[in-house]
Amino acid sequence: MRKPRLAFPYILLGVFLISLSSCLKRPFSQENNALLFHPVDARWSAIDFVNTINDTGSYTPFNTLYIYNGGGAGMGDLNNDGLNDIVLISNQGQSQLYINLGDMQFEEVSKDVGFTPKSPWATGVAIADINGDNWLDIYVCRSGAKEDEDLTNECYINQGNGTFSEMASQIGLDYNGGSSQAYFFDLDLDGDLDMYLVNHPQDFQKATDFFFYQYPDTSITDKDRLYIQEDGLFKDVSGSFGISDYNGFGLSAICHDFNGDGYPDIFVANDFFATDRLWINQEGKGFVDSTAYYFDKQTLFSMGSDLIDLDGDLTMDFLVADMAPMTAETSKTKMFDLGLDWYQANQRFFGIQQITKNAAYLSRPGQFFEISDFVGLSRTEWSWSVIASNFSNDKLPEVFISNGLKRDFHDNDAHQRLFDNQAMFSFDGNPTYLNLIQEIPQRTVPNLLYRLDSSSSSYNAFDFIHNQTANTQGVCIGDLDNDGDLDMVWNNTDTTASILQNNTIQKGKEGNPHFLRVKASMPKNTQCIGCYGILYFDSTAQRQNIYSQRGYLSSSEAVAHFGLGQQTSTIDSLKWYWADGSHSSYSDLPVDTLLVITPKNPMPDLSAHEADSTKRLFWLKESFIPSLSWSHKEDAFDEFRRHKLNPFKLSTNNPKLLVNDFDQDGKDDLLIMNSAGFSNIIFWQDNHGEFVQMMLPKPPLQEARDGVAVDLNQDGLLDIVTVGGGNHSDRNLDYAPCVYMQDSSRRFIRCDTCHNSWLNRPIESVELVDIDGQPPLEIALGASHDFKVYGQAKESTIVQWKNGILDTIWNDNLGLITSIESLNDKELLWTSEWGPVYSMKWNKLEEEVFIEIDTIVDESGYWSSAIHLVSQGDTANIYGNLGHNTMLQASKDKPISLRIGDFDQDGKPEPIIRHFIGDNDVFFPSRREFCMTMPNMNRLFPTHHAFALGQWNNLAASDMYPNQSVIQTQTLAQQHGVQGLHLYNTDEKLQMGPVIDFVAINDSMCIVLTGSNRMYYRLGNLSSPDLLATLREGEIVLEEIPPLDNIRYPIDGNLITIDGAPYVIISANQDKLRLFSIDASRLDGVSSR
Repeated sequence: MRKPRLAFPYILLGVFLISLSSCLKRPFSQENNALLFHPVDARWSAIDFVNTINDTGSYTPFNTLYIYNGGGAGMGDLNNDGLNDIVLISNQGQSQLYINLGDMQFEEVSKDVGFTPKSPWATGVAIADINGDNWLDIYVCRSGAKEDEDLTNECYINQGNGTFSEMASQIGLDYNGGSSQAYFFDLDLDGDLDMYLVNHPQDFQKATDFFFYQYPDTSITDKDRLYIQEDGLFKDVSGSFGISDYNGFGLSAICHDFNGDGYPDIFVANDFFATDRLWINQEGKGFVDSTAYYFDKQTLFSMGSDLIDLDGDLTMDFLVADMAPMTAETSKTKMFDLGLDWYQANQRFFGIQQITKNAAYLSRPGQFFEISDFVGLSRTEWSWSVIASNFSNDKLPEVFISNGLKRDFHDNDAHQRLFDNQAMFSFDGNPTYLNLIQEIPQRTVPNLLYRLDSSSSSYNAFDFIHNQTANTQGVCIGDLDNDGDLDMVWNNTDTTASILQNNTIQKGKEGNPHFLRVKASMPKNTQCIGCYGILYFDSTAQRQNIYSQRGYLSSSEAVAHFGLGQQTSTIDSLKWYWADGSHSSYSDLPVDTLLVITPKNPMPDLSAHEADSTKRLFWLKESFIPSLSWSHKEDAFDEFRRHKLNPFKLSTNNPKLLVNDFDQDGKDDLLIMNSAGFSNIIFWQDNHGEFVQMMLPKPPLQEARDGVAVDLNQDGLLDIVTVGGGNHSDRNLDYAPCVYMQDSSRRFIRCDTCHNSWLNRPIESVELVDIDGQPPLEIALGASHDFKVYGQAKESTIVQWKNGILDTIWNDNLGLITSIESLNDKELLWTSEWGPVYSMKWNKLEEEVFIEIDTIVDESGYWSSAIHLVSQGDTANIYGNLGHNTMLQASKDKPISLRIGDFDQDGKPEPIIRHFIGDNDVFFPSRREFCMTMPNMNRLFPTHHAFALGQWNNLAASDMYPNQSVIQTQTLAQQHGVQGLHLYNTDEKLQMGPVIDFVAINDSMCIVLTGSNRMYYRLGNLSSPDLLATLREGEIVLEEIPPLDNIRYPIDGNLITIDGAPYVIISANQDKLRLFSIDASRLDGVSSR
């Protein structure tokens, strides 16, 4: 960096360097042009920086757990010459500052300008105009593991004359402890920048101590810090602002207005067992920990993080990186397998699931939905930085992820060799660290760049650079050559830092994609941190925020970059939102330019943070009736401990609801069908819309799954039949249907002799049918998983009331039935897991009934439910399925396979599942789970690598059940066309999560309930936005419903009329009943079904 008056000599120096380098290969060539980026030769750029990690000296992985976490990279115009300069952080060596000379050439000037951070151990770098004087400053974070080290962070204030002065102590930012990164933002909207400092304890023995996180130790000083700037000085307000009372191993943060109130909030990504935190800003006066309200699932080893608009709704979502293996082989050899005990303890301590995979959080009011599998970004190996931007200027966001660790501590077999070789742990009573370290293999993992598939919501990795050979941690982005596309800088471990030039814009080439770059400034917040713009062009809109500290340990340029594509030649308008809540509008803007703006005559904006109510389900409103308040409690059954290989729980699909006028007084009553060990409950409605509870006689040890109300004995009183499933009990008798006979006093008596003993089996679903045209109605019963073994079911049946008992008149094995839906008075739809969708029709000729079963969806799936919609002569069925937000995906070429047999010859059958990851299939369980269930498999698969390569033909069983498979996990729709039934894919919104149930509002409209807490513990629970589906002009139209009172895992829903008004009532597992009033005047034909 130099004073402006010294620019001329350095222009000459630049000419000299270019002349000297004329014999070198230019950084741009036809070969390099083939991909999106090419690395600039270090001999040309003059950047030869290497972050060398010596892990066998005084610093080792055993005394410095973060030894391989790497250093940050920073980018910004430090000398105000219009070119972005570069800062690279060294952990054990000298960090360096490079001035941009143009043409991708740089000069290292660190000592000359006074930038000399101490070593060791530097970590993150933040470039920001801290004091608001229009010159960018540099803040360097430090960490370490030795108590006698000075770990004081350093703040290099730009003097505006070509030099920096270290002034951390003078301005109050001289924190001494373990720091990862500093984030500068205006938390109180007073115009100047404040700071959030992400820290971590130096005592890494605390990293796996649940009590350390649950009960914060006041003696621990290495906690995150919050500083407010007042008159150029920073004051630590951590305690008074409410963020000091927690412990965490922080690695990154995002400062952004997540709740839309105009004030920036703080998301903190924590490593190890500490949950990530969301601090909601209380109008600049403090913060409230809102983590548990917004999140139900998080990453476990959270690394870098960044904002992104995942669904194009102009509301910012965000990404968090973790370290989940992405290939079939590494998923079995390098995945952290913490075991069921750990996951249960984690859930018990924090109430939030933590899963080892990346997170993509879809932001909705008061709720974040984790959809990383849905968007294809869940597993990317040992990842550090994640940065989202439009590198190719094609309008669509891309996601860059840096990867790699010097030593492969994920290798489970290497771990086992260490533990097996006890001699390696001691030499004259002391650990031989060198031997231990060298036993861990070295491995290079490529960085990844993902591009959004414009035809779907998924991101796909693509080749963007030749010959990657680096492990990269810190990454920054910006336009280094001022050509209009974004370049990158990688800070690599043990190899030269990479300067990546973007090939998107090429001088003299026709057809370059267009862009608009916006550089904004406010009086003291000179980089306009916290501002954002919405650009309108080509009948679309795009949002970009300005923030500098992003990704991991790094700072990127503070410019809003809009990629416009090749066809865009004009811009309609730009609406710019300033950090103080005002806005400015700009029109007639040229493309391919850098727009520099300041807040001249801004307008107050009253709607910037208000939702557009015309796009919301305005006729549904949360209600509360005290006498109908009830919360579901789950029993303590530990299913995955008993059934280690089951992919889904069978014991948490409660509570179910049945609405009917049970006492026939003209008012809807409600039956809640409860979990095992709890009684079912009736809520009787009185003449004033209030309810009175009544417990039904306690059923056997079963999960109540469904029920019907029918006058069995024709005495004019409605009786109740409920069915149950699950796998709590080992007795067939405990799965018998419960028949409750009503007497004249509104009492229900459970009749244990009112059914054939043949019906003692798990049953999932029931539906009333009229087979013979005579009362009472018959009951269709859909059989579920056999309690003894997942994946097997007995026959489904239709029963008829004869001689005082329910007796079978038809049965067939249709597989694992999940729901029965009545299409009309002569047809039923049956959905199944690990099977197809069936249609059942019947006719009665004289005294004989003929039943016909047809397969109407022959693709086997996890079909969960069905709905039949009718509108103006059009009909359509929707079939709920698992969706795409899980690693369990299937197609005809890549099915999910299930085989059941006694593979270990212990007399008990085991369900074994294989599924595809990429082009290879693997066993679904981990080796640990596999061998804990079948110990003799340790001989067959002695290592994790052997298990990763295992095939079906390695297993043998004497009593194999028929093989099963799933080839479809999408929710599908079906309509009648000219050539009969036509099956087609539904909108992507319906694939974001598992469809649990459909709540019919009228004949043409239904609410689609989504989410599941039945998933295997390593996969984590699933939640996604609920939807409104309407059959309109022959098409199924989907609208997203605002979060229904934060319901994460809905189970059942129904219409209910209360005091003459229509409501929707929804149940959820381990949650309270939710009631929503309906403005029926805005809908056509609201009716119970």
